[in-house]
Amino acid sequence: MSVVIEQAEKKKKIFDMMVSMHSKMRDSYNYWNNVFDCLEILASVLFCGVTFFDFRNVFSDNIAMLFGIVSILFFSFTIIKQRLNFKSKAEQHRTAAIMYAKAKIDIAQQIILWEEQNTTSEVVSEYIANKYDSLSELVSIPEKRFHRLKHHHL
Repeated sequence: MSVVIEQAEKKKKIFDMMVSMHSKMRDSYNYWNNVFDCLEILASVLFCGVTFFDFRNVFSDNIAMLFGIVSILFFSFTIIKQRLNFKSKAEQHRTAAIMYAKAKIDIAQQIILWEEQNTTSEVVSEYIANKYDSLSELVSIPEKRFHRLKHHHL
């Protein structure tokens, strides 16, 4: 096996790892997005129901004040949730996982062809540089999560 084919094999392994990492990130962001959406819906239904509740006949005015404070905190939670934007991040990682999966399949097929046709190293290097350069524009894996995700892949 030539040195260039070995480099292509390493590239394929990197693509495989990136598929795993981006898929894990996608799943994590989707999970938290769903949790926060459910909390938001439950709290909204609760606060809507409480709006028509007569506190003065059942509880003291302190409970009404408590619900007012909790509704302000919930509004703050909703703004923070929008700022975190887990849904968009999940979509970015989904796109990256798909692109890396396609690249992995493509390079695996190319490696077979290159080995059969005894392709020169210049052609292989040029193909890799031109074909997969756009992958660097995809969302990146955060540095602080990289090692944990790499370990998860292995």
